[in-house]
This record gives sequence, structure tokens and C-alpha cells, in this order.
Amino acid sequence: YPKSPISEAYRTLRTNLQLSTLHLKPKSIMVTSAVPGEGKTTTAVNMAVTFADSGMRVLILDTDLRRHDVHSVIRPTRVDNLWIVSSGRVPPNPSELIGSDRMRKLMAQLESEFDLVICDAPSMLVVTDPVLLATEVDACVLVLSVKYARRETVIRGKKLLDSARAQLAGVVLNGLEATRRHYYYYYYYYDDSDSRRKKRW
Repeated sequence: YPKSPISEAYRTLRTNLQLSTLHLKPKSIMVTSAVPGEGKTTTAVNMAVTFADSGMRVLILDTDLRRHDVHSVIRPTRVDNLWIVSSGRVPPNPSELIGSDRMRKLMAQLESEFDLVICDAPSMLVVTDPVLLATEVDACVLVLSVKYARRETVIRGKKLLDSARAQLAGVVLNGLEATRRHYYYYYYYYDDSDSRRKKRW
């Protein structure tokens, strides 16, 4: 639904991310959260879609190696310019794989083949993988949920990124409910009918 408020929110996120990383021009971005359930995968996927919609060749890389999946190769999606690599079978040593020289070489290869690689990483306070991966990407996005975020977990997550000397491009706050006025703003803005344009709200 390209005219919906949520689609516009992700386009705004894309623009803000591009502006905040002008000096970096990142080829790879890690999306993570402090704890599970904060919406990082949803954010990563929608970010990837909006970047692909802008004409960039985008790969979304599932780097949560502790979750099962049946595919492990690059494959196209229904979205133009967007490909995905899912994590495959759960290995016995996920952290060692993420921090390995082969992973660094893989990231370099993918960055040379795509305009942007978006890494969907696990939550930082659960496993160490995102801290290791943060050293291999150009920028990081931290996802927080109004439902799950706590001051202490956010501070701990930020300290972990700092310890990896990660370039934090920004924070995404999930779970905010749009106000009625906010909803009508988008409805009014995008509707092409004269009757709706004249409607006061």
C-alpha cells in the first residue's frame, strides 16, 4: 500500500538514513535491537523494500544463524531490485562464523555486487553476533519498541555498539499508535478527489 502512512514512514526513514550517512555512503547496514520482539526484522525488510523501490540493487541478509530456515542461497523476491539470503540450517558455532575471515570476505563480495546489503541481525542482549557483525558493516540501525524498550536495555545495547566502535546511523521507534489527526493528514494529503481536498479536519 504505497500511499499508506506506514509506507510513507519507511520512505521517511530511508531519506533520514541517507542524510545521516552522507559522509559514509554505506554499502552495508546492520539492523538490530536490544531485546527480541522490537520489530527489527519488519524494519529491515521494509527498509530494504523502500531502498529497492528507489532503484538501488538491495540484498537483505539474514544473519540470525540461530534460527531455522530451509533456504541458504541468494534468491529474488517479488519486489524489483530486491534479493534475499536467509540463514539456512542452524550451525553449531554461529558467533565464530559471524566473526570469521570468510564472513568478512563474503561481506566484501556482496557489497561489490549490490548497492546496499541490509543485515537482519539478532538482538544484542541475547547473543554476541550483532556486536561482531557491527565491525563488518558500514552503519547500524537500532530498533526500539515502545512496548518492550526499557532505559536500561537501551543503554546496554548502545554501550555494546560503542564497544564495537559501530557507526550508529540512527534509531527506529516502533509501536507508536498514529493519532486520529495524523491518520487524516495522510488520508487528506494523498486523496486526489476534490471533495476530500476541501474537507476540513
